[in-house]
Amino acid sequence: MEITIDSRLEKAEQLLDNANEGLCKPEEDVVPYMICQNSNDAIVQLLSAFIKDSGKILPPQQTVENLLKVSREINADFKDLHLAPFYHPTDTEDIWMNLDTAKDFLKMAEKAKEIVVAHLSK
Repeated sequence: MEITIDSRLEKAEQLLDNANEGLCKPEEDVVPYMICQNSNDAIVQLLSAFIKDSGKILPPQQTVENLLKVSREINADFKDLHLAPFYHPTDTEDIWMNLDTAKDFLKMAEKAKEIVVAHLSK
């Protein structure tokens, strides 16, 4: 069953909401790893929605790095989106435990949303 563009966007919005809610907790209750993971997953959903909306085929491995590469081939505005910290999440799990990193990841995910929404054909 094909996942629709709208369902990808809804999922991304839900993941961003979860990440934002995570930052609104008292500092001792914040789980930075979950904020980073939700931000990563939201970016995957957003870029996938953009690629599908453009009529292109999703890459076999839907990583942030692969999806961003395809998005940049479709629209040069994605060259302004810098998501390198998301490229190798298994290498950086310790970094994902840092609150400042979590905040930065959420900002990058919000920027991805801004660019994707601006370029959807709707």
